[in-house]
Amino acid sequence: MNNLESGYKKFLEIYSLKKNLPFFFFFKSQELLRILSSENHKIKKSFFFKNILIFFVNFFFVIISFINIIRLYFTSNDIAHLFIQIKNSDNNYDQRSKHIFEIISPKKTINLVILNDLNIGLKNIFKIPNVIYILQVKKFLQLFIFKNEILNLKEDFKKYSSIPIQGFNSYFEEVIASKKLYNFILILFKFLKIKKIIAIDDPRNINEILYASNLLNIFSIGYQHARFNKYHVGLSGQTFNKYFVWNPYFRDMAKKINQNYLDTNLSLTGPTKKILKKKSSFNKIKKIMILDEVYYDNYSKNIIQKLLLNNKEIYYLRKKPGENNPINLTKNKIIIDDSNDYFVSLVENEIDLVIGTSSTSLLESWLIDVPSICVLSSNKYASHLYDDGLLELARNFDELSFLIKKYLQLEENLIMNIKKGIWGNSLEFNSYKLNNAIYRKF
Repeated sequence: MNNLESGYKKFLEIYSLKKNLPFFFFFKSQELLRILSSENHKIKKSFFFKNILIFFVNFFFVIISFINIIRLYFTSNDIAHLFIQIKNSDNNYDQRSKHIFEIISPKKTINLVILNDLNIGLKNIFKIPNVIYILQVKKFLQLFIFKNEILNLKEDFKKYSSIPIQGFNSYFEEVIASKKLYNFILILFKFLKIKKIIAIDDPRNINEILYASNLLNIFSIGYQHARFNKYHVGLSGQTFNKYFVWNPYFRDMAKKINQNYLDTNLSLTGPTKKILKKKSSFNKIKKIMILDEVYYDNYSKNIIQKLLLNNKEIYYLRKKPGENNPINLTKNKIIIDDSNDYFVSLVENEIDLVIGTSSTSLLESWLIDVPSICVLSSNKYASHLYDDGLLELARNFDELSFLIKKYLQLEENLIMNIKKGIWGNSLEFNSYKLNNAIYRKF
């Protein structure tokens, strides 16, 4: 059994105790699953002066947040928007939230920003209006955690579970910090008289927001930003009043993950990124894009390294925007693609095929008629892609070679059939229902 599946079973065992544990214990379900699935729970040490610098940078963001809170009190803005700040486009905003910004401007919303990269935050510090950095506020509130709070939570846990706590002691501190953030959000929403919250469905950071919204009867609108499956346990807790997902497949997946989702509170948008028209490809030497995720797993990495030795095709390595993990490619002839727009890259580079292990990009490529293949990795994080028949799986080099030959020769009508099998009839973004939900009066 791989680590992820083993961790998932442990998570379900703990989750069955939900009624016996404090309400905030599963705010960070996604982090709990990560810890339970990890072999090494050691926390990386960093230098003292670096920690001091990080502290003051985070505190700077907290000050900016509180200044904006006071200023926002005197405005008429009553819609909050939770989104991620990451460098994955040519502008200041996450391209996965672009369709929301086209419906309602960030100038008209109270922007609750999820910021993990401080450098990106500093570069854009005065470019995003009405911003409140909730993770930095959480880090500040974490300074006010007392030992007895952690000890009491540990004792509560040990009463009902036989799973050793040594491996995830840090989780207790994490959820207590989340409880404090939740209390802050309650006060914030009341203070700013929030009437509606629009939120990206980030399973790591959504539950404090949703719990507060549900308690205050604030209408919540969620939107899908990436593929999800049973391992996205952060979505199994609180629910959005209206959750906009891409297609029928993810509508059904949402209902499997969380039984509180029904057809009445789920709605389809189609793909939210702008779909480009692919040029007809007449490449004599075929072009294959490899997603960098294959190099973060030893099993899939070995398969890809064998593939690159053949040199039968032209290979592109697609680096995930915002991903800084180094990849040693000195022995391989491969073109690095670090452009921000995935679809533009596929079109301009005339890519014939995409290979990866788990990325949403494997599904998205079919939208512009570029086939994709899933390569087996050592965990089952993406198993739903092939278990549910969305993509074909290469479990070894021979199978990958066979599938590459098959998909490079795939006829247009078969590509269209597979595309429809993945996306259903939701092949274009439909903003009508989303627009209506955002501007609907209560």
